[in-house]
Amino acid sequence: MNNIAAALETRYDRFGNPIDITVGYARGNILATSLDDAKRMAHAWDRTQAIIRAKGPDSFAILTGNAGNFPVHPDDIALCNEWIAPGVAAGRLQELALEHLGGGSEHGFVMYSRTAAVIVAWIMLYGRSGPVLSVVPEGGHGHSSIHFGAAASGSRVIEVTPANLTPEFLRQHHPECAIITSVTSSMEELSDSEIRAVASTLRDAGCLTLLDDAYGARIRPIFHGQQRSLQTGVDVAVTNGDKVGLGGPRCALVGGAPSLIAELSVWAAESGTDARGPMIVAMLRALESFTSDQLLQDARDGRTLGAELIALFGPKYVQPGTLGPKITEEDAMELVLDRCGGSNPHRVSPSEVTAAVGLHVLGRGIVTVNSHGQPGARVSLRLKPTAGCLEAAGGAEALAKAFDDAFTWVAENLHRPQALEAMILG
Repeated sequence: MNNIAAALETRYDRFGNPIDITVGYARGNILATSLDDAKRMAHAWDRTQAIIRAKGPDSFAILTGNAGNFPVHPDDIALCNEWIAPGVAAGRLQELALEHLGGGSEHGFVMYSRTAAVIVAWIMLYGRSGPVLSVVPEGGHGHSSIHFGAAASGSRVIEVTPANLTPEFLRQHHPECAIITSVTSSMEELSDSEIRAVASTLRDAGCLTLLDDAYGARIRPIFHGQQRSLQTGVDVAVTNGDKVGLGGPRCALVGGAPSLIAELSVWAAESGTDARGPMIVAMLRALESFTSDQLLQDARDGRTLGAELIALFGPKYVQPGTLGPKITEEDAMELVLDRCGGSNPHRVSPSEVTAAVGLHVLGRGIVTVNSHGQPGARVSLRLKPTAGCLEAAGGAEALAKAFDDAFTWVAENLHRPQALEAMILG
């Protein structure tokens, strides 16, 4: 079977549910489409608003790995004007952003509204004439926007690991556009030596490379002592402004070959995906104040929380990670089945189990991607503490107990789909 056919072959999870290739997990009856995911997110916002009214905005324990800050100073408000901000802040922002990405004056820079928009732009500009390669770590998947961009451009996605990039594969498919995911949201990782080898191989094959370094731009150099994004030989690299301790607003910092950055800049302006004045100022302040100290503390908090969860659920279900513990959606399903006798007559999906867990712990002010994540987000329980998270929740033991209670509730209600739907969608 050729690689494209293999990529399109229907896959199933361990419970026999077909996996939606666009998002990389099995959908269900409650969360059947992205529209249902949007309803779940809106319900989470409604509940968040109620918690703010009752307890205030500082009462949340954010476990998404994205603090969601907007770090402007009072004196910065006047600079946030759409016409003024680029002239005042953009030059210094470019200097600091390229330094953060491991680049310099030989590189171009543009700031987008979010990383997914960069991925879609990359595919629309360079991925129309052949298959789009998604190069991922073993066991990992690229962002869902890769599939969205490929569908919009009339292309198809072939997801491969570095080991699959053989001369025969490249001769067969002639890719012209690739997205390399250095660290997935589930924390599977490529080393910088793997990234360099992939970038070199694809360059020799005439394929342009975008490094999706949303997590890796800080994880590799800070935790592993490895190279920064643009030091790996890719054509363009992008990282998030808010993830992994950077502390900025949700946006994307993009650096790379000047000619490619120029085209990406024009695309951003014409498609409405560029970052506007206030975002520029806030991102500048985040880069000016960034150190690794908070990120390292977040990782220590993640290890503390992981130890508490392992004590409750055991190592069978809880996987330690660089930034915090993870329970895959399928392991979460199995954990629930263990607690309710193994019966699932209504075919509740693993993604619905983790959504229900996320909405249940939200009642205690705990914010997860499973409650607040946008359509297309991964559905494993990826618990990455942000600054002050453990204190806001009353400590790691209290946090772990909240998840234990949530799993018990889901197990008790697995035979009551109406109760699950009310928890997830309101």
